[in-house]
Amino acid sequence: MNTLRLNFNDPDENALGSDPDDFAKEELSNESKNSQLVKAATIENWKLKKINILEELKNKDSILFKPSIPTKSTSLATYVNHSLTLQNLIRLGVDLTKVEYNLDIAEYLVKSDFKKDIQPYILFLHDHKVPATELAGIFTKNPKIFIEPLENLQLRIDYLKSKMFPDESIVRIITKVPSVLTTSTLVTDKQLGFLQEKFKLTGDEVRIVANKYPKLLVWKSNLISENKLHLVGVMGFTDAEVKKMLLTYPKLLTAGKIALAQRFDYLHNSIGLSHEDILQWPQVLKTRLIIIRQRHGFLKLLKRDQFDKKVENFVSLKSLVALSDEEFCKLVAKVPALHYNDYLKSL
Repeated sequence: MNTLRLNFNDPDENALGSDPDDFAKEELSNESKNSQLVKAATIENWKLKKINILEELKNKDSILFKPSIPTKSTSLATYVNHSLTLQNLIRLGVDLTKVEYNLDIAEYLVKSDFKKDIQPYILFLHDHKVPATELAGIFTKNPKIFIEPLENLQLRIDYLKSKMFPDESIVRIITKVPSVLTTSTLVTDKQLGFLQEKFKLTGDEVRIVANKYPKLLVWKSNLISENKLHLVGVMGFTDAEVKKMLLTYPKLLTAGKIALAQRFDYLHNSIGLSHEDILQWPQVLKTRLIIIRQRHGFLKLLKRDQFDKKVENFVSLKSLVALSDEEFCKLVAKVPALHYNDYLKSL
């Protein structure tokens, strides 16, 4: 089966001309290189830079000796007092309790030299404009970054640039979904191509969707396909309407298909909302059904369940489910919050 290509060749856009196979070949060749040589070369390059985001992490006393390491443990906490790397990762804000589930990575970190094995990755991300405040989240979500050759990380960023993703979008993508940095460019290209073909998106629209909800870059394509099938075949939305919802709220395509159908059934058949009404704020399809039921039931009791925007006291879907209980009671139900609490207790 041929890999889909993300060409972005709209009539009003320039052809990019870059082939993900070129990036993949580079990745494969880099995998065979000695990662230590790559890291050493990187450190030498960065010695010329004046960037030092680790000033607060320096501990002159702790680097004067090489600590002994406990023989064996199932928790990284056991090694913290003996590992400068773990101490510095904690200072960065990395959650070691999540990292330690990957035993290979945990072992690597315990045995690693912070300046030689870890610091180059921090400086690499900093050099690509990733805020220091985001580093902890990135390393917590994807500590595999530390065992990936730096040249491969660069190739994956270069790939996104070749597809005309602006720098701020690339930062957002790798911050929200760090696994993109350890995913082959062929896989990423296939996913973007799938989204473009499945929803008939232009190049700009693909970039909009990826920037709004980067998780779609790594979400299973079969689950996205199943949700689209349900939205069209079961709920009755048109392909154009599904595309509009994707562009407005791409997270919708990652919802569970059964939950989607249940929410739609209540909104459409119990409240009486049309497909067009739901399109005005598709986020309602990702709202817990119990919230929709409770608030609609309360408004119905008060005879304020007015969802026709042509009529006075119209209630929008956003005001129905997105407000806090206090705001909902004050702005929509027009009653004290105590009344709503009493209603919920009666259910």
